[in-house]
Amino acid sequence: MAEGRTNWVSWVLQGLLGSICGLYFGYRLSHMRDGPWMQPGCTAMSIWGMTLLGAGIATIYGDQLWMQFPSQIYPTEKVSSGRVGRFLSHSMCAIGAGLVVAALIMNWMT
Repeated sequence: MAEGRTNWVSWVLQGLLGSICGLYFGYRLSHMRDGPWMQPGCTAMSIWGMTLLGAGIATIYGDQLWMQFPSQIYPTEKVSSGRVGRFLSHSMCAIGAGLVVAALIMNWMT
């Protein structure tokens, strides 16, 4: 792949896997043992934020996030990202973190 170009197939697949993991962890964090601990509107915002955050982190780190074998038999690679791919990845992280913080602030204010 040419330097400075985004491999969109791997970027999208890493993003899907990261968003699934972010969705799971967002749901688990917003619904603790005794049921939801956040207000209903805040829960949805928090879950969306964690989903975007998971997708952004996965598109930045790529296989390094998932494949950490102790012997390093299979060398891990980052997702090859150009300027557009990096911008989208960092934007998803920023928007996701902002949504999670906004949901927590809204939950504490009500």
